[in-house]
Amino acid sequence: MTEFQPPQPPGTPPPGAQPPPPAQPPPPAQAPPGYGPQQPYAQPYAPQPWAPQVLLPPALQDKRFADYGQRVGAFFIDLVLGITIIGAIINWFLMGREGDRNGMTLGKQVVKIRVFREDGQPISVGFAIVREFVVRGLLFAVVGGFFLGLPWLLDLLWPLWDERKQTLHDKIVSTYVIEAADQPQPTMVTPA
Repeated sequence: MTEFQPPQPPGTPPPGAQPPPPAQPPPPAQAPPGYGPQQPYAQPYAPQPWAPQVLLPPALQDKRFADYGQRVGAFFIDLVLGITIIGAIINWFLMGREGDRNGMTLGKQVVKIRVFREDGQPISVGFAIVREFVVRGLLFAVVGGFFLGLPWLLDLLWPLWDERKQTLHDKIVSTYVIEAADQPQPTMVTPA
């Protein structure tokens, strides 16, 4: 006859049973055939959303944004020139010229700033017309006039609080206004 055994609490091994072996970690995942062994690598930290970050396109990495005073100065010089239709059209062609002064109206040339595209491409005459006439003139000035000029005023003041110093029309056409590099001055060689 067998002896009477008192009931055991649930989860307790029966007397004389061996304890279970300790849990083993699962084996490392095997790479699919043809991919070779997987190597562990250090995961870079993700950027924190609360940290200040300025992610600039590669074409703008070494450029400095024009400050608000420079932009306003160029605006008033261009405004005086643009009083006539011919003056406004001349500025479009000045912006689209090739060379070191590409992206510069007469006002921007005086204060040494230029319009720069996000992708680094030069400003063409057609692009200057779209930026200055269609977006800035028609959209913000004419259509904005139906809303008491508030869109035009917001466009004008936007660089004051924008970290990239862009106006709203700059954001629409993906341009930045940057400080132009100083033009090298020709040196005079005097005979000795």
